[in-house]
Amino acid sequence: MTAAISLMTLSYDADEDRVLFACEVEPDGKLLLQCTRRLLNNLVPYLIRAQLNHAEGPHDVSSYCGENRTPPKLDERVAVIPDGSTESLLVTSVDFSSTANHIVLAWKDKDEVSRARLVLTFQSLPSWLNALQQCYVSGSWSTEVWAGVFLQEKFESEDQPFTVH
Repeated sequence: MTAAISLMTLSYDADEDRVLFACEVEPDGKLLLQCTRRLLNNLVPYLIRAQLNHAEGPHDVSSYCGENRTPPKLDERVAVIPDGSTESLLVTSVDFSSTANHIVLAWKDKDEVSRARLVLTFQSLPSWLNALQQCYVSGSWSTEVWAGVFLQEKFESEDQPFTVH
């Protein structure tokens, strides 16, 4: 069974040049997901386009589309801090599916086994993307992945699940 993520803290690891997702998973565990720039560069446009397709207006997405604005305040809950017993996993692909109210991301390992599942509402997605963009900035990664989204067409199979590698 795939573990459900109940809380996630994003950070950038300069030693590995990866974004880390420290997760609390059900039931009562922790998991550290490591993502490469290549994987995230492939995933981010789908997340932004999904948000655009569900946004009520352009103000809903402006904060992570290359404008110089202060990101909204994120959830004030305590950060997830991995410890020595936390399993670490290099994510090699992500299954993406969406409904009218949320996006589901299933994080998979090198054997294509789904290891954790994150459900993001369209209300929480902008804050999550802002946190991810801050990781890009911390790593001095190019944020062009956010800038070119408006030029791309609406993706056709919006309601069909797919995998991002």
